[in-house]
Amino acid sequence: ITAYLTGTAFVGAERNDVLTTETESYSSWGVGVDWRPSDRSRVSGDLEHHYYGNAHNLALEHRTGRTLWRFSDWRNVVGSSLDEAVPLMSSNYDLLDSYYLGLEADPIRRAQLVEAELERLGFTNTEDLYRRFLTSSSRLDRNQQLAVLLNGARSVYTIAIGQNRSQRLDSDSAPLGDDFDTNESITQRYWGLQYAHRLTPVSSMTVALSGMKTEGVGSNLSESSKILQIGFATQLAPRTSGSVRLQRMAVSGTAAYNETSWRALITHRF
Repeated sequence: ITAYLTGTAFVGAERNDVLTTETESYSSWGVGVDWRPSDRSRVSGDLEHHYYGNAHNLALEHRTGRTLWRFSDWRNVVGSSLDEAVPLMSSNYDLLDSYYLGLEADPIRRAQLVEAELERLGFTNTEDLYRRFLTSSSRLDRNQQLAVLLNGARSVYTIAIGQNRSQRLDSDSAPLGDDFDTNESITQRYWGLQYAHRLTPVSSMTVALSGMKTEGVGSNLSESSKILQIGFATQLAPRTSGSVRLQRMAVSGTAAYNETSWRALITHRF
């Protein structure tokens, strides 16, 4: 990948009734830049203006021989959690995809490489989607995160720390009711550590520990959670793999509870 600089711009219009009871028209515009000074570094940013105000998406990324460093800061509108799940933390797929960019420029072959590595390591991304609080309305999110990937000879570490602040966009209460009925905004501070080690060419173990603290402004919403996961994955046959995962969750605060679960999975590719 050679150094390059690209820019984008747009102008347009939007019509909706999110902020008002009647449908209104709004003008919108945006500019963006993507700068790669070398094959190891990238700076990208977008600034847009919409009906709810300004939105932005900033990403700084640097890759070394064994590490990937990423800082992101974005502010944008998010639909209700009833129809989508938005990850707070960078997924293992995204981090490995950026890390292998220097080894494989073709996106299709790189995707195959990342999928194969995730399977060998026993990494999953489902835990990155967990959230949070009850919302059935559109909201405005501001998320800031620092993530690091360290790739050893037989081990991979991922570390993430960040915070997310949400507030409702709708002018009226959500029809189904949610936590924004009693909170002006909700702030979440989170962190995650994951470790994967290849025990043999066909088997691996993983350990993941994550935590999150959720606090609301306007009520007594306060909750802390910690999740510990331990997993083992192995190849049972040329096209068949198996995995076992144990999870322990501890939640304290407004709704306190503890939970222990395990899952066994066998996957066969035809």
